[in-house]
Amino acid sequence: MDLYPVSIDREGQLGKIDVALRNDGPGNYLANRVMYQIAVIDGTAYLFSSDRFDREFIEEYNWDLLEEIGPADDVAIEFDGEWEREPHGRFRFHSEGDPWLFWVNDGNLYARHGQGSTITLASSGNVTTVSAVRSWKNTYYPDRDHGLVVAYIDGGDAKYRNRAEQADESVIWESAKDVTDENDTPVQAVNITAFRTIDYRTGFLYEDSGGEIHFTASTRNWAGMGVAPETITAAITNYNMVLSRMYHTVVGDGPYVTDDKRSQVDKWQWGEHDSETITASIDYTVGPLLWVVNTEPILLENFPITENGEENWGKRIRITFDHGITNKVGLEDYIHVKDEADNIYPVISTSGGEIYEDPLDPTKFDGTRELILEVFDFNDAAGAGDTMTVEYISGENRLQGEAGQDLESFIETYTPTNLDPEGFPSPEVEAIYNE
Repeated sequence: MDLYPVSIDREGQLGKIDVALRNDGPGNYLANRVMYQIAVIDGTAYLFSSDRFDREFIEEYNWDLLEEIGPADDVAIEFDGEWEREPHGRFRFHSEGDPWLFWVNDGNLYARHGQGSTITLASSGNVTTVSAVRSWKNTYYPDRDHGLVVAYIDGGDAKYRNRAEQADESVIWESAKDVTDENDTPVQAVNITAFRTIDYRTGFLYEDSGGEIHFTASTRNWAGMGVAPETITAAITNYNMVLSRMYHTVVGDGPYVTDDKRSQVDKWQWGEHDSETITASIDYTVGPLLWVVNTEPILLENFPITENGEENWGKRIRITFDHGITNKVGLEDYIHVKDEADNIYPVISTSGGEIYEDPLDPTKFDGTRELILEVFDFNDAAGAGDTMTVEYISGENRLQGEAGQDLESFIETYTPTNLDPEGFPSPEVEAIYNE
């Protein structure tokens, strides 16, 4: 990739600045492209545009002032639009005609689409920073749209809102959500930038109060994006049809001869027959060929159930896999749980986890990567606080991956937490005697 630095001359004190590129859709990607710029100059936000930014016009990189937006401390600009497949099979983002403008003023976050009405996205009075990116949309599931993502810092908390398509195909600004780290813990930050990756994720790059830079990213919103759809057809080729002439023999006076091929009389005529339709067909079976992933468990943990108003951490185990799984019910005979002394704790039932509805972590297939085990009480497990072992025995039509493949057997260990052993009384000598 070649980069061509361009100086932007502005009178006054130049503050925060952001740019966005408009393109009008398939066919001629280079046609009608316009670059928009939003900048803070002397504490006021201004909107500029330029249609001369190709390499050959690098010396003529001129910006036209479109409007003065108003007082602002930080700004961002981005286009909404659609991810559409072009004739060559690759997805490209096709923007709407007008950009979305975002700015922070007096600790509040505002947004406006083109020349539309201004809306308030955050009104706490503590907003300091804003960043925006149009991220990935799943082309097969309308409600799996990361949308137009706006990240901001609100009183030290990293937040985001996204304008995304819903299950009913409406498009709304969803409520504010926390940016979380790899442990799902809300993060504190002084600066933040939203971005999208080439492998269909949405990410956030944020700076903490100590000046360290961190990033976090969503799961891949990939279905329908990475592989072009295919049409499979079947046809008959290289076939021949032979038509034989049919004779109708009239029995009557006159000489006739007979050979081994046909009978012929001194006069013949075509017989009358009903018309017939000759059809040809072929039987075929079409099945998908999938690159089957090796689905494996990545996390085992016990978690509580509530009994008589108290939490019991010794009856339920959650197994999280790296990809989607199916056939989670009825696996009691194929999963064994035991402690360090090889005491076995029978599995009472198996089920799937809850559906996770965060739009930046869209559900896959059946909506979960989790397998929940209801287990006989293991609070008094030997070596409690150390490790326990979970063994799965694979088989046909048992636990399956998202491509329908049977999962392989596995043996995993984990350290249970928050167990509450009831304990057993120490043995006491009641009598000593010999026989």
